[in-house]
Amino acid sequence: LASGVTAVRDVGNSNADLAELRGRIDRGELLGPRVAANGFIEGKSPFSSQADFVPDNLPDALAAIDWYAAHGYRQLKLYNSIRPEWVKPMVAHARALGLRTGGHVPAFMTAQQAVEAGFDELHHINQVTLNFLVSKGDDTRTLLRFNLPGDKAADLKLNDRRTQDFLALLRRKGTVVDPTMVAFEAQYTQRQGQPNPSYAMVAANLPAVVQRGLLAAEVDLDDAKARRWGASWRVMMDLLRRMHAAGIPIVAGTDATPGLAMQRELELYVQAGIPAAQALKIATWNGARHSDRLDEMGSITVGKRADLVLVDGDPVADIRAVRRVALVLQAQGSQTRALSPSALYQSMGILPFVPSAEIVK
Repeated sequence: LASGVTAVRDVGNSNADLAELRGRIDRGELLGPRVAANGFIEGKSPFSSQADFVPDNLPDALAAIDWYAAHGYRQLKLYNSIRPEWVKPMVAHARALGLRTGGHVPAFMTAQQAVEAGFDELHHINQVTLNFLVSKGDDTRTLLRFNLPGDKAADLKLNDRRTQDFLALLRRKGTVVDPTMVAFEAQYTQRQGQPNPSYAMVAANLPAVVQRGLLAAEVDLDDAKARRWGASWRVMMDLLRRMHAAGIPIVAGTDATPGLAMQRELELYVQAGIPAAQALKIATWNGARHSDRLDEMGSITVGKRADLVLVDGDPVADIRAVRRVALVLQAQGSQTRALSPSALYQSMGILPFVPSAEIVK
């Protein structure tokens, strides 16, 4: 909320824990954004992520979808160990119950195959990039899903027919892409001891122990690997630009530090060549539309929730202005409450980025 994020989509959590958290936020016991929950389903394997539903067969996978539909979920996220032959029947079953489906591309499957099987959404730029890199037998349940794009994406020629055909497929199917660029920027570009590029512009405002932690890179990049992975990162940024230019719907997920990562995600969109005004639309209108909440939020419209953010500056002229949040208005039932970003930041040990605006009654 301090950074102006008044609504989020949670794409994988403990269902009970998230329900409790959402309830406390809705009842006003905690400050927090409105949360739309995705149902998370993982297949059983030695690499399985911990989840409420980890089926070992298709009937159990379909039963998990039934549970989510019965509990009011509108979207599903499938994970790495879902078996490729399950995808089409799972998607069809979910669609019959009114649920959209997306997530990671299951191992031993390409993004194109997932989309052709009915995926409504693809998550993470590395998963999209892997479409052009995986070979039969590549197990992307492992760290290969990160290492292969770093090692090989630099060689991709994105103006080739294969890429154009894939982008045309995404456009034709209306497939949404949630690239979470900020989750990968440091992984592919940061050297040990260097500032984390995703948080370098806000690090001075953070507690000292956090600042020190940001100097530890996720991957040890020597000179050669840094050049290679940096070149691959630039290809992934270009792929993002090309997807947007092709009319493929983008949503602004982060998979990283809440609040602070969202502004960097938008900055990366602009760095990739997406106009700032379009980046703002991705973060607002697109997010509401593709989390099934456009009727209540996503635009400043009579009858919608009065979630409004006042920034000190013009983010259309300079997207970095989205960091200078001076006031947050959040609808709460029939009322609207005003929140001071500087007070919220200080309560977390973060130095405010700008003074909060005052409301004069």
